[in-house]
Amino acid sequence: MQSMKTYLLALSCVSALLVATTASAMSGTSLQQGSLFNGDSDMAHESLFDGGPRLLSVGVYMGNQQRGMLEDGMTYDWEIRHAIAYVGIDLTPWLTIVGGAGQSDLSIQEMERDSGFEWLGAIQWRILNYLALDPLLTEGACRVAVDSEFRGIGSNSDGMDGEISWLELFGSLTMNFSVNTERGELLDSISVFAGPAFSTITATRDNGLEADLNEDESLGFIAGIQANPSENVTLRLELQKFDSNTFGGSCTFHF
Repeated sequence: MQSMKTYLLALSCVSALLVATTASAMSGTSLQQGSLFNGDSDMAHESLFDGGPRLLSVGVYMGNQQRGMLEDGMTYDWEIRHAIAYVGIDLTPWLTIVGGAGQSDLSIQEMERDSGFEWLGAIQWRILNYLALDPLLTEGACRVAVDSEFRGIGSNSDGMDGEISWLELFGSLTMNFSVNTERGELLDSISVFAGPAFSTITATRDNGLEADLNEDESLGFIAGIQANPSENVTLRLELQKFDSNTFGGSCTFHF
């Protein structure tokens, strides 16, 4: 079962990279957008945030994360509730860095612990952004994109069994299909995304004797939906699946 899951994740990564490579060969660079079928392209003007290139973005992320953690050969159920405010800076129309801070609440085996400070650092890279099809249902453009993200989240929590500090390193490669709606509609654009993900969590428990903990499952996938009520607002819902489910949502404002 594990080998099959690894195979499917590898196949997803290869497929996404093949699409990016093929489109790049048609137009000369993956930083351009055009038709995948006729090769027409021009310079991309949309950043990772669908509203367009912005120097600054601010937002809030809320999530409920459930993961299995290994300690001394035993698996313990972790549940982490995240609340993070963040700032994003577009270094280029296709590269964004993000930093944030907030609070995490950790429960182990449904036993609640003290809240702790949480920090976030991330890099988001739009590898490909192309006009995929002529509009079928609306007057807006239909696009395909390939996005990658790498982020780190760290926090700590005190409890009766000592202080636990942990760091999660997360990476993903997603295919993104979006449609720009007609002017005057409720949404400017809507998109769905999915792809393989990788996540490691390293933790240390200090109760006089230090103990190391690690995630039970590091390979999984991420999927979700994103909507832009206007060019300055992005709403996002996502599901991460590893050994358990993680649900999260964010609201971002672009300036």
